Amino acid sequence: MHSALVAAQSPALAALVNNTNFKEARESHAEWETVDEETFLAFVQHAYAGPPNAPNADRTVHDQRKRKRESLFRDARPAPRKHRTQQWANFIELIGNSVPDYYPPTLTMSRSNTRRRGANVFLRHARLYVFADFYGISRLMDQAFCNLGEALVTFHLSPDNVEDVIALLSYCYEDDRPARLRSMVVMYAACWAESLWTTSSFQKLVEEHRELSTGLLRSLLEKQD
Repeated sequence: MHSALVAAQSPALAALVNNTNFKEARESHAEWETVDEETFLAFVQHAYAGPPNAPNADRTVHDQRKRKRESLFRDARPAPRKHRTQQWANFIELIGNSVPDYYPPTLTMSRSNTRRRGANVFLRHARLYVFADFYGISRLMDQAFCNLGEALVTFHLSPDNVEDVIALLSYCYEDDRPARLRSMVVMYAACWAESLWTTSSFQKLVEEHRELSTGLLRSLLEKQD
């Protein structure tokens, strides 16, 4: 991947490429050992797609995609329980409002993952968001956030797949993750708290992570408009 293209993605990456105080800049080589292959490929695709004003940016297609996604949010899965109706509506509104004005094509997933739902998809978007947040790649952050939100809004939670959501929560709280990501995920968990609480793995996760239990309680007690 060309260094100039990497540098154009954010000030942090520009420094990594151009500032000789960094080993990567001196050696013109970087090893991202903690970045998985799918996250890296998504970053490459994002970089080559270019900014909104790039000559190859088809605004008509992107505007149509935005309308389609907003329509999808309006047709999202019904509230889990009657007393969670407003809470669920607030979550859907949060995700709907996060759709960028310029929405690039959905980042390519490997063929194996396109046939699978749940944890694989959730974690893919979450890891991409964490990567983009670390390097300050704003447009990629917005896209990953919206993609994860869409996946959650349309996910049909059931006893058979509840562990997929718990895997996402575990990822978000097992290490220091961005507050915006945690806030969105715990807001979703609060909407489905009764279903999640039936599993011992969720109860254990809440017991082990104080920040998760605090965030969950805050969301559950939040005044509904």
